[in-house]
Amino acid sequence: DAAHIHPPTGAQGMNTGIGDAMNLGWKLAAAVNGSAPPALLDSYEAERHPVGAAVLRTTDAFNQVVLGRSRVQRIVRNIVIGTLTRVPRTRRLMREFLSGIGIAYAHRRGDNPLVGRRMPDIDCNGTRVYELLREGKFVLVTAAPVEIGRSDIVHVVGRHPELPDAVLVRPDSYVAWADDRMPSAAELVAAMDNWLH
Repeated sequence: DAAHIHPPTGAQGMNTGIGDAMNLGWKLAAAVNGSAPPALLDSYEAERHPVGAAVLRTTDAFNQVVLGRSRVQRIVRNIVIGTLTRVPRTRRLMREFLSGIGIAYAHRRGDNPLVGRRMPDIDCNGTRVYELLREGKFVLVTAAPVEIGRSDIVHVVGRHPELPDAVLVRPDSYVAWADDRMPSAAELVAAMDNWLH
């Protein structure tokens, strides 16, 4: 948290610091254990720098609106904040941004739209995904049983119509890879090998 020098408005310092630590922690562990692909550590800056930049822009703008002392600034503040908090979509986006839940990382063209987003905490046969993530490993959620033959990945079967048939979740709860249809064993191996050696 101390590494972030910006106004405390919006309570983004701690959330950003925790997000940074989660993102970097599992990547450093994979590098130390020798299971990280070569570019994994480089992805920390690519993923987290835009988040920090957005926090700076937002908190600076919010400070200008909230701390304005002139009569015009107060009127604009009341109108802007009043309007934003009455629109359900804007309220949801503000809630997701302030909590950090709405943060998404860039993904490659052709990737499933869920890639780079936080995995919903779904139930998989009585166990929540976020409980499975406590082991500090990747979690693979598939709609049907499949043999992956890897002890470094937690595999669970769970069919959820709103989600792809196969989702590989990083230890920091973000989706690394997803496929709308149930992939072959070879496709699963390729997806896992892209993240872990």
